[in-house]
Amino acid sequence: DHTLALHYKDPLVVLYRTVHPEARILLCPTDPTTEALASLMFHYAAGIYAKIGMGHRLSSLELVETPTNTVRLRYPLLPPI
Repeated sequence: DHTLALHYKDPLVVLYRTVHPEARILLCPTDPTTEALASLMFHYAAGIYAKIGMGHRLSSLELVETPTNTVRLRYPLLPPI
């Protein structure tokens, strides 16, 4: 139920896959900050809505990392990072 998020060029990717080949690793185009992951999630979900949303579109996304760190995104967004 856990996935490790790393930048796709991070040298730990090769090491981690060698030591834990069964591990799930999310390779990110940027450093996997909460803000970057929220942007990726928003664009992914918006794409799904565009295909099967029956006329609806995703208007916002809220990702709570900790009680003091929350990312709120609202449509329209800048392109994904």
